[in-house]
Amino acid sequence: MKFDLVTIENYRALKHVDLTLSEFNCIIGENNSGKSSTLLALSLFINGTKINQRDFFDKSKPIFIETMISLSEDDLDKISEGAYSKIDYLITDHKLNLVRKYDPECNSALFYKKLVPRDPKFNPENIDYILSGKRGKAIEDSMKSHFSEYSDFFEGITNQGDARDVLESIIRSMKPEDLDKSLTEIPSSQSKIIQALFPEPIYIPAVKDANDEVKTTESATLGKIISSVLKIIGETSRVQELIQAFDNLEPLLNKVEGTDGQVLDNRLDQIQDLERSVNKYLAANFLNASLEFHIPSPSLKQVFNNTQIVVNDGIKASLDSKGDGLKRAVTFALLRTYEDLKQARNSINTDGTKSESIENDGYLFLFEEPELYLHPSAQNILFEALSNISKSNQVIVTTHSPIFFSPTNKGSYIKMKKKLDNNAVPYSRSICIDLSEIGKKDLFQLICFENNSAAFFTDKLILVEGDSDLIFLKHIAKKLNSEWNFDLKGIPVVKISGKGNIAKYKKFFNEFEIDVHSILDLDVLIEGFDKIGASPESWKIRQKLIKDIDTIIGKENLDCTISKKKMQNIVQSRSFRENYNRFIVLANEMCSGRTLTSNEIEEIKLLFSEETKIKRQEILESSRKLDSKYELLEALRNDKVYVLSKGAVEKYYPNEARSINDKPSKALKACELLPDKESVLNICPLIKNGGSEEKEFEIIFKNIIESKLESKSSCKQAQLTYFV
Repeated sequence: MKFDLVTIENYRALKHVDLTLSEFNCIIGENNSGKSSTLLALSLFINGTKINQRDFFDKSKPIFIETMISLSEDDLDKISEGAYSKIDYLITDHKLNLVRKYDPECNSALFYKKLVPRDPKFNPENIDYILSGKRGKAIEDSMKSHFSEYSDFFEGITNQGDARDVLESIIRSMKPEDLDKSLTEIPSSQSKIIQALFPEPIYIPAVKDANDEVKTTESATLGKIISSVLKIIGETSRVQELIQAFDNLEPLLNKVEGTDGQVLDNRLDQIQDLERSVNKYLAANFLNASLEFHIPSPSLKQVFNNTQIVVNDGIKASLDSKGDGLKRAVTFALLRTYEDLKQARNSINTDGTKSESIENDGYLFLFEEPELYLHPSAQNILFEALSNISKSNQVIVTTHSPIFFSPTNKGSYIKMKKKLDNNAVPYSRSICIDLSEIGKKDLFQLICFENNSAAFFTDKLILVEGDSDLIFLKHIAKKLNSEWNFDLKGIPVVKISGKGNIAKYKKFFNEFEIDVHSILDLDVLIEGFDKIGASPESWKIRQKLIKDIDTIIGKENLDCTISKKKMQNIVQSRSFRENYNRFIVLANEMCSGRTLTSNEIEEIKLLFSEETKIKRQEILESSRKLDSKYELLEALRNDKVYVLSKGAVEKYYPNEARSINDKPSKALKACELLPDKESVLNICPLIKNGGSEEKEFEIIFKNIIESKLESKSSCKQAQLTYFV
């Protein structure tokens, strides 16, 4: 079985969160954002474990954990036909929609959503009152009177059970608009049947003391994983022989009941003698008292619970004396062994037959920070192991490791964030992230260590075009104001390697509800403007700016000579070659006497578009009065897009730095030449900002620091709602 949708309400800081789950799920976010509580809530749903008053976000309201569960045929085979007939009303299209409710007194029960009529005359309390004490014809008369519009249905109904059955058939025939969903408690006998369908949760909390983790008791991490391994190795023939031996030991230790119901005593003579001797001395003081020894025969689980782990890493000693990293590695080595054993069961035998398949072991793995104490390469191996386990058992992990964010992972990501409403108690929000629409190539390109770290933990980031921008802008920001140190503020500066990637990066980070700001070169106003996410208002101003620039070009009859290097870049581009070949075709058409269409003339104009771009950029970067330029820059700042008024970032460097050829070295030299606020202000131009003029970089960095992002609705994919 698999949890598809989960909604948690009023549990700890989870005021109301919606989760959309797949086979493998990573819950990410900052510390104290609600990740662990989410795992605990899933465990609570399955087990109904006791909680206390501290677990209620609002102590006056119940806790609800609602799920939509998918069932396979293998799941349903776990219960008998007789048992299934008692709960089939809860299952629709192999799905269960169940709710675990904890009332304010901490009592727990399972509920389902039952369709009930909106008409109050159908309320169970009213029906009980009408039928109370009625028999025979009185039942028929009362029901006909109360449900006059359905009187024909109760003709000849003189039994209370039959009357209720008729009511159910009436309700089933009603239109959807006449019905509401209501939480209805599932009887305890049926809850036990449903419990058999649930997976066994293996909840492994974050390890604060690694010694606790390596204990082999069933409640410890290692013991839990050993229990899951037992399910596989316990089916092998040699272990079955051992289990049979344990069964044969039982009658040697205890009295057993024979097939005819008679009690048989074939115990060892020594046990019987011991029992008789003790009873003789007991009778000396208590004449009517007697005792009987019951000696539990060993079980496979007990054998493994007493397992001792000794490691030889040069010094042979107990595992609990080794380093934390080795302890954690042993735990997950066993986990990987569990996966290997399962795969071996699904492999092809030497005789060509297929081994018995294990489709689902019935576990739900809930791991907190499984990467703890592991080297990055070991984390990679662990990630692959968990991915493989998720093919047959649902896995949900909380993590702080960027390695768990991989383009090869086809699972789901849930980002938890803490939210504060004025002076109210902070509560958690969930953001379900679907990256399936982003192409694999683009996704692989975007998900690098630097970028996914930002996606894990930040609420705000800055996109820049390259290394030089990253180096220079971070430096001058903290020189202008010590509070604008982006590293200390937790605001990553992410390079996008070209303006063409802006849209992809924005889409990627918007999935995580991150406040995205962009600092770009001036040429984006000429080329690539459609990639920056400008508002309709900014587009209008941009059209006016282009018109103003073209007017200046026309009036001044500007000539533009493309540099040799620029021309080489143009000629080497595929688009130029294609345009040039097309130009030859159209020229031949003209020579043959055919008049070109307007579209064909536009094609020829495109061949010379590079010259137009260079002219426009030259006007933009010149000192000419161009009000529409600064109007557009101000409008774009409202779009969280900051375009540098002088051009590229190199235009702001002191002269001494510009002579260096290597771009990063040039940026580092510029930083060296700008050691304080005064020197930085000297290279900042004054630009219009509202009704006044301010230093350009002060405007940009202040806007970024003070900006806030309005939260989206939590996990739009989830469809579960409560009926309290």
